[in-house]
Amino acid sequence: MRILFRILIFLGLFWPLGSLAVGVSVSPSSLDVLFPDIRESYLTVTNISAEPVMVQIELDHFQENIKTEPSEVKLLPEEATKIKLRIDFNGWPTGVENTYLSVVTRALNKKSFNAASGFKIPVTVNITKSYWRWSGAAVFLIVFGGLLIIALMIQVIFSLFKLRRKKKGWLGTNFIFYHRPFWLKLWHKLKK
Repeated sequence: MRILFRILIFLGLFWPLGSLAVGVSVSPSSLDVLFPDIRESYLTVTNISAEPVMVQIELDHFQENIKTEPSEVKLLPEEATKIKLRIDFNGWPTGVENTYLSVVTRALNKKSFNAASGFKIPVTVNITKSYWRWSGAAVFLIVFGGLLIIALMIQVIFSLFKLRRKKKGWLGTNFIFYHRPFWLKLWHKLKK
């Protein structure tokens, strides 16, 4: 009996038994976000186990400010997907906010061992002041408006310091008012 008991203990300790566990790989391993410059961030979740799994992603804090899309994913073996995090801390004072993103994995097969595996990813949000950003339309309006003001100032300067006309063909420097009779004649002809 003792020999049989020793053999059973030896086989129980050293017999290679297969056990499968569910697991996922997530990259990056931590998130550092500079708000308001970065409003979206992505995680890549990969199923590294040999069976289909359900992955649930939840935040420990700031659920109303950081949204995960989607929050639940079904993954086949060796399948990867991207998880989008939308970050919105508008109206918050400047500072640093820390939380954890919980990633929990469960097997979809009801017959398999139903222990959930998971881990936490640290998320750091650095909130800074939002500055006004230059857009193409704003740059165009400022440049065009500046050039228009410079052109009008040149016209005013020429009209204030008008040079005397020379006898032979000097037409003056006030370009708008000099050609006025021509444009009025043309206007009256077109009116008729």
